[in-house]
Formats: sequence, C-alpha cells, structure tokens
Amino acid sequence: ASGMAIVYRNIDNIWIREAELIAIDGQIGDMMGVSVAVSGTRVIAGAWFNNHAGTNSGAAYIFEQIEGQWGQTTKLIADDASAQDSFGRRVAIDGDVCVVTAPLDDDNGPSSGSAYVFQFDGTWFQLQKLTAKSGAESDQFGLGLAMDGDRIVIGSPWANDGQGRAHVFDRGDVMFFETAVLED
Repeated sequence: ASGMAIVYRNIDNIWIREAELIAIDGQIGDMMGVSVAVSGTRVIAGAWFNNHAGTNSGAAYIFEQIEGQWGQTTKLIADDASAQDSFGRRVAIDGDVCVVTAPLDDDNGPSSGSAYVFQFDGTWFQLQKLTAKSGAESDQFGLGLAMDGDRIVIGSPWANDGQGRAHVFDRGDVMFFETAVLED
C-alpha cells in the first residue's frame, strides 16, 4: 500500500498506459495516490499516511513529464507538519499553484483541518496556510477540495452540526482570502 498513480494517454481513441508514478522515498502504507490531480504535464498525488514528521503526518508528490519522460520533481510537506495531520488527503493543482489539505490538523481545535497553498517559482514553496474563519474541533476542513484558477473551495463535512460547509477562497494580488461560506 505504498501507492502509485498511473498515467494513461488517449491516442486515436485508444487508452495507452504511459507511466507508473511512484514516490522515490515511498514506504509501505503511505497510500500515495489516494488523491490525484492533473494540470498540463504535472500530476500531484497525495500520500496522507506518509510518516516523514510522525505517524500519518502526510506528504504530496509532484511528477512532471519533461522531454517525454515522467519523473518525480518535488515532495511537498507542510512547514508545520505533525503526526496524524493527514496532509495529502486531498490535492488540487492549476498551473503553478497547488493546494494540499490536512483535514486532521489542529489549528482550530483537534481535527479542525487546514489547507496549504504552494506556488512554483523555479521551485515549489509554501505560500500560505488556509483555515476556516469559523473552524472548530472535528470539522475536518479539507475533506473536500476543488480549485479553478484563482478560486479554491474547501469542504468541512462535519461543520455546522454535521450539515457541512464549503469555504470559498479567492486570490488577491498574491494571497488567498476566505470570501464566502456556503451552508444549508
């Protein structure tokens, strides 16, 4: 259960297996590929049970196709990684920006959740950590994730007495800001 992601390419209406993406430092139980997203020639894959900063702290890997060959180019980890955060549970990528969630992170209480925005500028760096303004214990902010350009939507399925919330973040000049909360 170290995990992998498999790239298929459609050539003349036939799907051809093109590559197997495997983490260079993958370990048994990492579960890499539990979440995957694609943007152009980049693939990001979450490994939420990776143990780099304690049990199930999590990681995410970026693979790129360069000159026809697929390879791992980056391993993303949270600047404040700790055990049981499950960083990599959900991932999204759009061009030079990606988002990795850690739904069991504890900034707003145990298992309140968070999300990390990374940007590519020659190398990938952590731009920002997102949390819900209304975040609370057990919300698991980050169990849902979608990204389109300069907008990120992050789900908190256990917020609002279990009815859930969706938090909308829009990008300003550089950083992302929570601009709406959607709930029933």
